[in-house]
Amino acid sequence: MSVSRACLGLLLLAAGGVRAASAPTGASARCDAGLLPDPVPSRSRGRTLHVSVSGRGLGTEADPMSLREALKRASPGDKVVLGSGIYHLGASSAPVRLGPPGSGPEDLTVFEAAPCARVILTSDDELPPAIVVSDYVRLERLWIGGKRLPCHRPKGLGDPGDCSRNAIVLGAVPRGVGRELVNNTIFGYFGGIVQGSSEKSLYQGNRFVRVGGGSWGHPIYIS
Repeated sequence: MSVSRACLGLLLLAAGGVRAASAPTGASARCDAGLLPDPVPSRSRGRTLHVSVSGRGLGTEADPMSLREALKRASPGDKVVLGSGIYHLGASSAPVRLGPPGSGPEDLTVFEAAPCARVILTSDDELPPAIVVSDYVRLERLWIGGKRLPCHRPKGLGDPGDCSRNAIVLGAVPRGVGRELVNNTIFGYFGGIVQGSSEKSLYQGNRFVRVGGGSWGHPIYIS
């Protein structure tokens, strides 16, 4: 289902006062404000696929494709560059896997915002999307989330109720390898980033906004 303009306003407000999904303007504007200035460089050796919200093209900078098409066509080690806009990933209850896996630590599959672009990944129902990050995949300069997710925790602390829903998942059984999150803004989640058994992970410069769901929670959970 499409999200109305009013709902989008609420979504952007939940993102910490973002007013538009576009690059800043003016000679004094700094599109890198608040970001870690010198993160570990991205490493990918494949093609570059360009994506836009309304893209229906071949994936070039002049003729971008949709994100859905890029997820189908991307090969290990490709870089997917997203233009400004709000990308709806389907229902929040349906996990979206970002991949395919890269081929190794020096050949990652990369999803990153175009220079100075404001890229928001959310769900059709305005809640934070359930995202699963594949091995050797890097996410960079993306806004990921939605309206703050309410938490209804039962009295027994051993039962998480619905408080464990909607997280960015890194690692699981079997063990995950090589996930990287750099200079992203994560908003509206209860659990934020959840990492199971994993190695060679990299977190740098990520920001967490309105995370916790009104109960005890965690921006990052590593088991």
